[in-house]
Amino acid sequence: MNSLSAGVRNETQKIFLRRKTFIFLFLTAAFPVASAVLFSFVQRKSGFTITDSVNFPLLVLGLVVNFLLPLFIFMTASDVFAGEEGDKTLKIVLTRPITRLNVFVSKNAAVGIFIIIHLAVIFVASFLSGLVLEGTGAMQGLGEGLKAYIVSCIPMISLSFACIFFAQFFKSASGALTTSIFIYLCIKGLPFILPKLAKFLPFSYTDWYTLWLGHTAGIGNIFPAFMYLLSYSILFFVAGFYLFDRKEL
Repeated sequence: MNSLSAGVRNETQKIFLRRKTFIFLFLTAAFPVASAVLFSFVQRKSGFTITDSVNFPLLVLGLVVNFLLPLFIFMTASDVFAGEEGDKTLKIVLTRPITRLNVFVSKNAAVGIFIIIHLAVIFVASFLSGLVLEGTGAMQGLGEGLKAYIVSCIPMISLSFACIFFAQFFKSASGALTTSIFIYLCIKGLPFILPKLAKFLPFSYTDWYTLWLGHTAGIGNIFPAFMYLLSYSILFFVAGFYLFDRKEL
């Protein structure tokens, strides 16, 4: 357990020592601020309400979990696995007296921490920047917004397992990143062609936080989606570790 916690700490430090990680954090914080300023300007000029201070954090979350955050997850996961294999640093890690399972779990956990921190930054930034918008008061929607951001960690972490699985086939971060983006876009676009497949696809639940809000909340809606996410997460994690364990570096 001590070696695992040390591994998680080490992998997390490596992620946050990268300059691009702080660029990602800056962009995630700047996105809600820029959006709030833009919406406020447009609403004042047009007199038409696009969103208000109560709903703004949820609007930002919908955009982030479908576009911005998946991109950051793909880039980070590709760097942690395929990138380190390409620059030979992964070989150094595996020569240490720790198991490959320990290394694999540590890297997955570090990516999960990256995701949680980003969602926390986005929530705080969207809540504060939403104060410039009209509405009955941002505090009114604080509970629902916080709940939505917390439950969004689950599909985003599931998404990271999928990207980490894809990364095992590459020895360069760029190849893993390009493939992950292509597969993600294809799977996200497939329901527009075959709508009946939507609930069976692994990336169809990026916005499952909507099931937790208001009148749509209920175990009958949430539990099946959770089981799909859990199943896909287990499959991608186990398959990813199988490929990682068989690597010859």
